[in-house]
Amino acid sequence: RERGRSVVHVASTYNNLYLDARKRLKGAGIEAAQLEARELVCHVTGKDREQFYRDLPLYASGQVEARVDELVRRRLTGEPVAYLVGEWEFYGLTLAVNRSVLIPRMDTELLAERAILLARTAGTEARILDLCAGSGCVGLAVAANVSGSRVVLAELDQAALTVCRENVRRNGLAARVT
Repeated sequence: RERGRSVVHVASTYNNLYLDARKRLKGAGIEAAQLEARELVCHVTGKDREQFYRDLPLYASGQVEARVDELVRRRLTGEPVAYLVGEWEFYGLTLAVNRSVLIPRMDTELLAERAILLARTAGTEARILDLCAGSGCVGLAVAANVSGSRVVLAELDQAALTVCRENVRRNGLAARVT
C-alpha cells in the first residue's frame, strides 16, 4: 500500500519484457541491444528463439520479470551478455563460456574459417592442435566442419580445460576431439 492506496502490479508479456530490456540497453549505448535483450529473455525463460517469438503475447511471471531486470542491470554495469547467459554461438556451435575463457568473437570466426579450409585440403588426414584453446571454439569448429579430422584441445588453465571438455560433450564431438 502507498498512502492508503493499493499498488497493483500489472503483469508484463514476454514482448513487453523484451522491449523494455532493449530500450534500456539501447539507451545505454549498447549497439547489439536487440540481440542482447532477446538472448537475456530467452535465457531466463528457457525458450529458444522460435518459442520466444511464438510466446511474445503471453504473460511472464513476476519471477521471470525480476530475473530479466537483474540481468539487464548487470549488463548495464558492463558484464558481457555471454557470461550472463553462460553460452555463446560460434561458427554454428553453441559453446559454454564463463569468466575462465574469452568470449568467442566474430574475428575469431575468420581464424576458424581459415583453419577449416586448410584442414579440408588435408582430407581425412587432418590433425589439428589448438593450443591455449580457451573454450575450444576454433578446434571444435574445425572438428564440426571437417569430417574425419582429429583435434586436440590443449589448455594449461584447469578451469578453461573444464569449459573445453563441456563444449566437446555438448557438441557431440568426443569421438574426434581430445
